[in-house]
Amino acid sequence: MTTDNEEWIDQYLSMRLDPEALRSFLQRLDNDPALRQALEEQQRLAAAAGMSALHDQLEDIHHEYTAAQPAEFSAAPSPRKIFFFNRYAAAAAILLIIAAGATLLFERSASREHQLFARYYQQPPGLPTTMGPTADPAFADAMVDYKSGDYNAAAARFLALATPPVSDTTLFYLGAAYLGAGKYDSACQILTSVKDVSFRDQASWYRALASIQLKRMAVARLILINIVAKPDNPYQAQAAALLKEWPK
Repeated sequence: MTTDNEEWIDQYLSMRLDPEALRSFLQRLDNDPALRQALEEQQRLAAAAGMSALHDQLEDIHHEYTAAQPAEFSAAPSPRKIFFFNRYAAAAAILLIIAAGATLLFERSASREHQLFARYYQQPPGLPTTMGPTADPAFADAMVDYKSGDYNAAAARFLALATPPVSDTTLFYLGAAYLGAGKYDSACQILTSVKDVSFRDQASWYRALASIQLKRMAVARLILINIVAKPDNPYQAQAAALLKEWPK
């Protein structure tokens, strides 16, 4: 992976790209398999970081235990040798139990998150093509793809329309198309940019759901709390119900 790609991916994952840079990056992501692979690899590395740290701890315990042993074991081990063995074996066993428990909890948590998303997610309905924000036939074509369920094609068409000044209608349906295509990172990035009151509440709700699917539970919970705090938000009831099911 080139240094340039590393910088782009780092800024994308930390949500530091401005709208124009984000649009450029998403276009590259759609057209550059190597960049997509590099992004997926970075996401896998981040997920594996916790288990790698645990492995290092076990290695440290092993080396510490080995260094504490005499050059040779006598036929009758002394109480001190037994103490050293028991101490480090117990520590290693505890870490292995923690690792197994963490793996199980992660799998169960992932399952709960997926179930939450599946229970509350419904693809946003499309607009009638005769009522698009402009008379641009390109928007109508994008909406036809979207409403037919071809979300990858719709995302590509909406992205081509997302040139300044871009309407929030286009941004929202670009984010919705990414959601339908399972590109939750891209959906979150785009939906964060939606500011118009006509789509802001919807964008917040779907950004919360995408964050759940990405296991960004703290982010999702904060968005949902903000939705519940606004009595005029049409998603207040769903957000409140979802929070009651929040994983403990």
